[in-house]
Amino acid sequence: MHSRVPWGVVMPRLLSILRLSILSLSGMPLAAALPAIAQDRPPAATVEMLSLPPLPLGRVDIPGGKTLDLNVGLGSGLFRSPSDAEGVIWAITDRGPNIDCKKPKDITGLGTKEICDGHKDGKIFPLPAFTPTIYKLKIDPAGAVSVLETLPLKGRSGKPITGLPNDLKSTEAAFSVAGKPIGKDPSGLDTEAL
Repeated sequence: MHSRVPWGVVMPRLLSILRLSILSLSGMPLAAALPAIAQDRPPAATVEMLSLPPLPLGRVDIPGGKTLDLNVGLGSGLFRSPSDAEGVIWAITDRGPNIDCKKPKDITGLGTKEICDGHKDGKIFPLPAFTPTIYKLKIDPAGAVSVLETLPLKGRSGKPITGLPNDLKSTEAAFSVAGKPIGKDPSGLDTEAL
């Protein structure tokens, strides 16, 4: 006959085993995992807003008369390697500047019919040659962020990739700011994580 163990005893043990399994799979050394297992609650975290100085991509003139001042957007994905120096993180851009064809008028001054040939499911790419890029960043003790290194993504050919839709049937139509269709890029990526 088996005796029943109260759920309040089993659950913490299961959580400890689960934490250990996840940490082991992530490559974290067991010694580093022990404090996490020993705690009933995770340590308190402090969240701070940091800002990176603008990284200009340039100006784009829209045929409707508007001008867009474009900057690199970072943070689609962030990663911190335990082997990096303190304050070093890695970030990746998204696919580059793009505007939904559903409501382009606020940004471009032109409607869906004029700039997207009526395709509400498409996107406008002001800089179609934009290459998604990984940035190595340094956060100093005062909270200032600086760029240490940039790694533009490249395909097998060694040529830079773009953020344009690829050839898959499920991708959206792409348009230039002049409302002209842009061809698909077989190596195109919508980067979202590291």
